[in-house]
Formats: sequence, C-alpha cells, structure tokens
Amino acid sequence: MRRIVVLAVLALSLAIFTGSPAEALPNSLFFSITPDNPFTGHTNPGSISYAGGAAPLVGSNIDVFGIVREVAVGGPDDLGCLRCRLSFSTGTFAGTIPAGAGPAGYEGYSFSGGGSLQILGGVNFPDASSFLPEGTVLLTGVPTYGVLSENVIGGTELALFFQGALNPELLSFYDYPAGASYAGFIRINTAEVGNAPGAFTLTTIQTLFGSGGSDVSHVFVQAVPLPASHWPFAIGLVVLAAWRERLQQLK
Repeated sequence: MRRIVVLAVLALSLAIFTGSPAEALPNSLFFSITPDNPFTGHTNPGSISYAGGAAPLVGSNIDVFGIVREVAVGGPDDLGCLRCRLSFSTGTFAGTIPAGAGPAGYEGYSFSGGGSLQILGGVNFPDASSFLPEGTVLLTGVPTYGVLSENVIGGTELALFFQGALNPELLSFYDYPAGASYAGFIRINTAEVGNAPGAFTLTTIQTLFGSGGSDVSHVFVQAVPLPASHWPFAIGLVVLAAWRERLQQLK
C-alpha cells in the first residue's frame, strides 16, 4: 500500500510540475483480450514468443473480443470487435529485474522500448449507421518498456507500456480528444512459464480468479494531456502497483 501512495504522489507531482490538470484525462478505454476457456473449448489463437538472447518479445494474432469504456462491462457504449487481433514487438531483451527493483514492484525480465504494436479489426457501432470493416487499424503505437514476471498461478504476466494513437472514428464515438497523445499498457496473463534469456512461446492466455475477483488480460488506453514521456509511466505505475498489491495478497 505504501508503494501505491508513493507512486500516486509521483503522478500528481508530474501534473503539478507541468502545469496540466490531471482531471483533464477522459475515461479509460479497455480492449478486452479473449481468455482460453476450458468450459466452452474456446482458445485464443495468439501467442507471445521470444527467440532468446537479445531478441525482442513478439505478440502475434492475439484475439480481442470487445472495447469497453472504464472497467464496467455491459454499458450502452460497449463495442464488439469483429476479428480483432493484437500484434506487437518490443525492443531488445534488457536483462533480469531483481525483486523490488522493477516498476510497480515487478521482478522478472525486462525488454526495452522500440518496435511496434497494433490492433486490427472491425467494429459495428450501436446506431447501425456506421461501422469499421475488418482489417481497420483501431490502435497503433510504439512500446516504451516491457516486463515479464510470475503470476499467481505460476505462469507468466506481461506488462507492456506504450505510446500510440486511436482510430479517429473510435475517438469520435467516445468523445475523446482527437489532438491528444494516447498512452497505456498491455496486460496479458498466460499459464505457461517464460524464462529469458532462453527462448519460449506462450500460448494459453488466462483470466485469473481469486478472492479479490478476476484479473482480465486487456489493453488499457488513456488520453495524455501531459507530455507523453511522463503520463504513460506515471499512470501505469499507479494502476499496476494496485494490481500487484492485490495479486500478492492472493498468493
């Protein structure tokens, strides 16, 4: 909890230092990642792979099933995704993070910024007056930092920070500012273990359940009125610290 407070102070300090109010941030937007479901037999066709050594981390063909404003599901402005897929690549492998040394309390394996990410797919808007065809670029960006760590089921959790841009029609639908920078992070849990610098491929994407509820794999995006070098890390650290605090309680 102390870590969360410290990081919250950091984010607030950045806002004050730059003279831009934090309350100017609009609501968060989540792209929900489809988990593997043994009850229905559904499997996410995507994977996260690493070739070893100085190679980047690569995400391929990861299924995204919906777009949600904030965290509540079932609102009037939730959107279904038509064959939406997330792909990304990071910069090179940057080494092992000791316990307590990583952002938001992460320890594990870090990957540098660089590479690219995008979500392609289609969207039907609720008024049926417009739609985005399959293959449309919904989100595009550049990773700034990535880390792999152990999750509560003994598998792997990815946290990948990025800066990017959202599709203009999505911005218009959600009344988000067209001229703002956008930043966020990808959070994916898998059942398999990935230990760098050895090569691995992770293919079983999970939703984690515990006494505090569920932790869903997703892509989080938020507008950034502050300089892009400040808010992606500050906002992400606060949110991820809260998650990591809860996950530690579930272990």
